[in-house]
Amino acid sequence: MLNTRFKLNDWATIVHVNMPFIRDNNGKDPGETRLPVVTIKERGKRTKYAHNIRIHGSSEVRYLHPQDKLSCGAQLLIVTNSPFTLYDDQGNETPGWEYLDLRETLPGRLKDLPFEQAASACPVA
Repeated sequence: MLNTRFKLNDWATIVHVNMPFIRDNNGKDPGETRLPVVTIKERGKRTKYAHNIRIHGSSEVRYLHPQDKLSCGAQLLIVTNSPFTLYDDQGNETPGWEYLDLRETLPGRLKDLPFEQAASACPVA
């Protein structure tokens, strides 16, 4: 039986999608650079972003009740204590991007998105 009580601190890594980035990517031409929409939050580390993630071990998909959602609004999470690999939009392994890296790389794209909305600053304690 699945334990329905969700504790953020039970997990080393939380993964979810960044809806503001998905909305920004919608309608882009195929050749245009798309923002990495997978948000990876590791306990004790800065939030990273990638286009794809492969989890090397067990993980769970958890849907949180609206009253329990993360501070960024995320309700559907992948949680894991397993190692993982991040990939860019070409399928190449990458260390991922931090929000400030994205701001420097794509300043025109992110300048209109408020930091709290775009960066999904949900802490992992």
